[in-house]
Amino acid sequence: MIKKRYILIPLVGLIGIVIIIVIAGAIGYLLLSRHAGDTEMVFAATEVGTPVGDKVTKAIGPEGGSITSPDGRLTLTVPENALTETVPFSIQPVTNKFEAGLGLSYRLEPEGKTFATPLDISVHYDDHDLEGTFPEALSLAYQDKDGAWHMQNAIDLDEDKKTITVSATHFSVFELIYREKLLPAKATLHVGERLKILATNCNPVNRIIDFLLGGKCSEGWGMYDNWKLVGEGKLAQDYPYMIYTAPGKKPTPNVATVIFYQPEFMVSVEVPCPLDKTDGWRIVRDRAVPWPNVRQKCHKMVPGPGTLESVITIIDRGYKATGSDGPTTYSGTVCSLDKEFTVVGHSGPLALTFKFKPSGDGRAGTGSLDGSVSVATWTGNGPYTIEGFDSEKPKIVWVTDQTVSGKISGRGTFHIDLVPLDGDECSGQ
Repeated sequence: MIKKRYILIPLVGLIGIVIIIVIAGAIGYLLLSRHAGDTEMVFAATEVGTPVGDKVTKAIGPEGGSITSPDGRLTLTVPENALTETVPFSIQPVTNKFEAGLGLSYRLEPEGKTFATPLDISVHYDDHDLEGTFPEALSLAYQDKDGAWHMQNAIDLDEDKKTITVSATHFSVFELIYREKLLPAKATLHVGERLKILATNCNPVNRIIDFLLGGKCSEGWGMYDNWKLVGEGKLAQDYPYMIYTAPGKKPTPNVATVIFYQPEFMVSVEVPCPLDKTDGWRIVRDRAVPWPNVRQKCHKMVPGPGTLESVITIIDRGYKATGSDGPTTYSGTVCSLDKEFTVVGHSGPLALTFKFKPSGDGRAGTGSLDGSVSVATWTGNGPYTIEGFDSEKPKIVWVTDQTVSGKISGRGTFHIDLVPLDGDECSGQ
């Protein structure tokens, strides 16, 4: 009979082993760091993107030159005398596979070729790229032969031209990315609705955190004290999200801003190098010696803008048009008093279409009507106001000058009740 032997490890000992393993892994990670000094940070590998559209190709020689992607977003610049022969360069847009990528990626060729003199890669960003982030939080990343992404810490930011530029001595797939972002950056909610807001950080503050994340961006970072609400509504934490709840009544102004504070976020800025780059001298062993064709840029990390914002517009949750004036009854769905809406009036066989165009904050506007029955037609127009705008049951009061078949004129007043909707008829409006 074979006896089974069981090894029992006390809980404290087990926890200790886990801690040792984590620390050992972290130390090993630091020794075999995925960070390339202070110049870049490496993220997990992904598959390679697939081509999108046409490839552009251009031959550039020792005289230098530039080539731009078909969409005008990425430009490769080859400085004069960087090449000793003519090289066929090409740019092929491909689908983005990096989690923090913005827009398309770009495959630069000849892939695998290295250059003694760095070439400049510039990507243009626009307002859409900046939603939920800011220019200093943008960077470029390239994908290596194993699929890993290398985020560049040393970048040149030109806010006037809206470009991010890095120097490269080899080619692969390049992508404009963000290092910090708030999602969503903008939203529209009906009164009483809830919104999940997520802060994403692709710039870990130290290598241990990066090791624990496994080369991924972190989500839900920051404590409750890092958040602030400006405007009406409520803010609560439900990790990894912050939850914003719109007020039960449309406020004035009807905009709330959720602000995330991250004062520790660091950005790279270009600074003067400890060399004279203009006359081609370099410090070697504490001595200044000639060094022709030197192209050098120096950077340092400084605190960046400390806040991100999510701007939320609050609109009415929607109403059911109802009520009557004598034989005329009203029906329809009004999803927002801020936008144009339509109500139908029924009076026996006569159906009237009321079109309302709000002005200002939606408390008033102008309306028009048209309808017909048999050989008679009705038209009319005039101003309206919303009585009880801030109440649970507002009412449209509309005074119209009307004409029947272009011959009979008169003035009438419509009173249309608005009952708040309980369902999702206006979901997504």
